[in-house]
Amino acid sequence: MVLDDFGPVVSLRKSNYKVPIAVVALILATICLFVSITNFLYPYDYDEETPIASEYYVSYQVSVYGPMFEGDVVEIKYEVIGGENINFFIFDKSNLGRWATGETFAPLYESTGSKDDIEYTLIKNGDIYIVFSNTNTHTINLQVSIQDMALIFYGQYLYLFLGVSFGAVGILALTGNSKDSDQDTFPNSDQYPPLPPD
Repeated sequence: MVLDDFGPVVSLRKSNYKVPIAVVALILATICLFVSITNFLYPYDYDEETPIASEYYVSYQVSVYGPMFEGDVVEIKYEVIGGENINFFIFDKSNLGRWATGETFAPLYESTGSKDDIEYTLIKNGDIYIVFSNTNTHTINLQVSIQDMALIFYGQYLYLFLGVSFGAVGILALTGNSKDSDQDTFPNSDQYPPLPPD
């Protein structure tokens, strides 16, 4: 096998700690692959159906996994079960506070409707808040899904890459023998000086 002669693989297999290294690598591989598969199956930051009473609102902070930057994309899907209209806003933190207290505010995005499916691109750095406000005279049920698209790489592909990499290290440590290690175990008789005559 070509890898049997590759320097790092030879060193790994000759190491006195190859079994602990392999065990740790395989545990990390399992964790990373589990996280990756989970993110493939459940990709949304938020995915829920929630009731909103009349004159109330719900708010979702999208930057829960870290800071957000200009150019980041957030996918937002929503639908009011029953078809009633709802007010939909995207705010930065300061304008969310102004809107909630009845002051003059400037949303980053706003619309009214019973459903929508948009990809919003941030126009400036910072947290964003997605708000749904019910102006109907009765409670409505909102189905909403929100995904920070920047997390697809980190949550799925990066963890998949790390899982495969750790798994390869663990398997390589536990399999095969390098030629150097064979020579160390069974030294050639030419390495010893001749015995003196009796």
